[in-house]
Amino acid sequence: MKKILLILLALLTLVMGTAYADKNRFKDATYNFQKIHSIHLSSISNQLSPANNTNMPATDPGVKVEIALRNALLKRNVQLMSGEEAFGVIHQADVSVTIRKLGSGRWWKAPWDEEVTENEKTIAKDEHGHDVVVYIPVQRYIHHDGEWQYEAYADLDLTLKDMDTGKIVYTVQDNRVRGGTTDFEGMLGRICGDFAKDVTPEMYR
Repeated sequence: MKKILLILLALLTLVMGTAYADKNRFKDATYNFQKIHSIHLSSISNQLSPANNTNMPATDPGVKVEIALRNALLKRNVQLMSGEEAFGVIHQADVSVTIRKLGSGRWWKAPWDEEVTENEKTIAKDEHGHDVVVYIPVQRYIHHDGEWQYEAYADLDLTLKDMDTGKIVYTVQDNRVRGGTTDFEGMLGRICGDFAKDVTPEMYR
């Protein structure tokens, strides 16, 4: 059973591609997050590198981040407002976002040969002259053709401040990479979803 599970996990990794995540978070344990029902979006800073042959940053990244964040908070019954729509509304908190990375990349992996060890089945005789099955380890080389490798990436900083005091009550740097896909928008949605879950009242989680 354990062997089957390991095989399934290996196959799943091949299908979904490799993944990497690094998350640094601070949450003020004394702050009353239960009171948050409306958040003001004060700024979105874009620090994306320019596009090139291997790096394809998102177009309109600020718009994509605001939409993803707004949708994630709305699912927790919390409003996100920016610009003129925020005037005259009482907000409990203010959020600012820095986009370090958001997009997809690709690179060419040259052809390569892989050395593997396989157990080759053969028939031998035991001391009584009976046929027995034995397995002999054999070294083989598998040739892999060159191919394009793809990945999606997202790296965001989100800082939440109390609207009345200006005190920072929550910060997170969420950096994620997944190989074998270019769906950075799905990754962005998960980052915003985790943020919304962390800073909204318990009843909406």
